Amino acid sequence: SGYKGPAIIMILSDTSNNVREKKRAKMSFNRMNIIIILCVCLNWDCSEGAQEKQRRAIDSHTIQLSSLFPSSSSPCVLSTRASSTKSSLHVTHRHGTCSRITNAKAKNPDHAEILRLDQARVNSIHSKLSKKLTDRVRQSKSTDLPAKDGSTYGSGNFVVTLGIGTPKHDLSLIFDTGSDLTWIQCEPCVRTCYSQKEPIFNPSSSSSYHNVSCSSAECSSLSSATGNSGTCSASNCVYGIQYGDQSFSVGFLAKEKFTLTASNVFDGVNFGCGENNQGLFTGVAGLLGLGRDKLSFPSQTAATYNKIFSYCLPSSASYTGHLTFGSAGVSRSVKFTPISTITDGTSFYGLDIVGISVGGQKLAIPPTVFSTPGALIDSGTVISRLPPKAYAALRGAFKAKMSQYKNASGVSILDTCFDLTGFKTVTIPTVSFYFNGGAVVELGSKGVLYAFKMSKVCLAFAGNSDDNNAAIFGNVQQQTLEVVYDGAAGRVGFAPNGERVKLVSIMRNVLNIILIFWVYLNWGCTEGAQERESRNVDYHTVQLSSLSPTGSNTKGSLHVVDKNVVRSPLRRSKVTRLDLDNILRHDQARLDYIHSRLSNNFADRPRQTESKDIPVKDVSKSKSELGWGSYIETIGNGNI
Repeated sequence: SGYKGPAIIMILSDTSNNVREKKRAKMSFNRMNIIIILCVCLNWDCSEGAQEKQRRAIDSHTIQLSSLFPSSSSPCVLSTRASSTKSSLHVTHRHGTCSRITNAKAKNPDHAEILRLDQARVNSIHSKLSKKLTDRVRQSKSTDLPAKDGSTYGSGNFVVTLGIGTPKHDLSLIFDTGSDLTWIQCEPCVRTCYSQKEPIFNPSSSSSYHNVSCSSAECSSLSSATGNSGTCSASNCVYGIQYGDQSFSVGFLAKEKFTLTASNVFDGVNFGCGENNQGLFTGVAGLLGLGRDKLSFPSQTAATYNKIFSYCLPSSASYTGHLTFGSAGVSRSVKFTPISTITDGTSFYGLDIVGISVGGQKLAIPPTVFSTPGALIDSGTVISRLPPKAYAALRGAFKAKMSQYKNASGVSILDTCFDLTGFKTVTIPTVSFYFNGGAVVELGSKGVLYAFKMSKVCLAFAGNSDDNNAAIFGNVQQQTLEVVYDGAAGRVGFAPNGERVKLVSIMRNVLNIILIFWVYLNWGCTEGAQERESRNVDYHTVQLSSLSPTGSNTKGSLHVVDKNVVRSPLRRSKVTRLDLDNILRHDQARLDYIHSRLSNNFADRPRQTESKDIPVKDVSKSKSELGWGSYIETIGNGNI
């Protein structure tokens, strides 16, 4: 005939499709069980030895020593939070790689200088709290202020950039939770201005600038915000603020437009336009006050942000952190503690420390050791300060846990140091702070150690010289934490930082969604599912169309059809199809055949002889043995 296609062979098949379908369903179910187990493992550390590892993690953690010495030449890595949140600013270390005010020719302060300046700032805070600040700015005009070089503002400070004026000028400001009034240097400089990287702001070039009257309520508020009452100069309000060692800023109290981001612009923000400024503020344009007074930036923007802001400090000079206003993006894992009242320190954010643990063991420190002097959190203080008895207990417990490492001599205010020369990793005990309200904050490794060099790595805490001096939670301890200030609710919160923890949280959320979706599909986790399931025990409802299924389009599979249906290759139009009665009669005959064979009573079993001796049977009987509900599939076999 010339046909060269595959020959067609008809194969009768009585293999049950249900068996294969059940097998596929079982395999699918097993695969999803594996996914469920994986989800549980990632969410609850369900792995071999996880409980033992978690137990050890409570007591200590091991880090690479190289992580304490980040490369100064590393490229700048931007915070994803600051880049993606509308009300967020990038935070840089003022001497870091990411800072826009870094001067390649300028010599950055060394560790000894940083610690010296840090102690001067702490002395200033303690002096302010104890009402012993003898060098307050005299209540006079700006020209009467001493022009001395101050040093107690510290140098371990962090910087944000925002726009001021119309058109806006981008200026870098140190943000400070221990100060209230925001101020910048302004032209003209009446007596002196320190050196700054960006052009000094000229108010005459801004269409939105105007001075505040000395008879205004804002001028009257200067006393609580700066510690000095406002004075008058040609009916304009003059402010003066000093930082304890006579570093200062003096100028006009004014109103101006502040631009955080394109969608976060504020008109009429009160700030200081300083025309006489002195101190170690070199490089920056001024200061952003984030304290609790009514003139602070959070208070002035309360209608928008409800006095809520949060930050994550950069963990090294080559990273940026974020300063975010409002509740956008605040971690769900934040743990809050009420803001305590510090005597004569209403601008500070007070904390109630109730305990400290080292290596999972709480130290035996009487509660009055913390409650008598009080405590506060400060973004400008570098090293945390503790009451003498509390520091002695912390130092003793930490040294006992670090006994495998060689001791080293102290540096400046840090007296507990170790020589880690020759080590690639170091195992340090965990240090946790307990706050009023049940908040427990575990510090990251960079919040426990302060590294000078491999031969001198120190405990990053210091003791106060007096039992009555307030404890201060400094910015080294705040690294790797997200710190949340909720002024409206009167609380401060802490959450494990950062960018890495946020990524892990996203991954876990995705896995949880997969798990919930699987439960939804397999166990009817929908509204009213239990009611429907109880009905399904008694009956089930089907679509009538499902009783006439169509073929499959799956590649690599064969169509299985009833040999009498229209799609069967054996179907002939002139042959009369058996009705249901005949099908059932044939079916019963097949059943009798099966039962007879199983009982060894099949009378017509062929004799074990040669094929020529096998008797020829009645065709109808043969059909009875095969039954009628048989199925066929079509395959090719070679070429013709």
